Amino acid sequence: MLFFSDEEVKNRLEAPTNVIEKTIHDHSRGNGNKNKSPELRALAGSLAKVIGGKAVSELLPVSGASANNYAKGKIAPVNGVDEELKAKVDERTSKIANTALNKLLSSLEAINTLKLSESSPKEASSVAKDLATVIEKTSAKNDNPTNVNVIIYAPKRSQLDDYDTIEITAVNDRR
Repeated sequence: MLFFSDEEVKNRLEAPTNVIEKTIHDHSRGNGNKNKSPELRALAGSLAKVIGGKAVSELLPVSGASANNYAKGKIAPVNGVDEELKAKVDERTSKIANTALNKLLSSLEAINTLKLSESSPKEASSVAKDLATVIEKTSAKNDNPTNVNVIIYAPKRSQLDDYDTIEITAVNDRR
């Protein structure tokens, strides 16, 4: 897990290369604006895949419904898929998934006999579970899964006529 001091967080947020700050102030005219920048749409869409549209609407100047549409590669629900937006969202969510996967591997490495005394296994496994959820949400899903047909043939049940019959007569045993 990443932990930053308050000063590091402040420096990162105020940095000129901060994508969120740049997107909000340079390209957007505020909440309710119909003309969102492609960068803001991609950012909102990728975040919506991970944390949901409602949470994104609290962080960025987009509605929850718009964020969910952006996550699907749509600019509006009635429009078709914007391939450029979908590609940008997929690229960003892929980066999120890779980061989560690396952190997942790190947290799984923390669960070993040498480090059990330093951190609780329950805490490390909880982090691993949370990161696995992020990976599941951000991993590319196959929209056109291959249909697999499983055919099970039931064998023909044997009938009495299928067997050779042997007649046995009882013999009295005299001892």
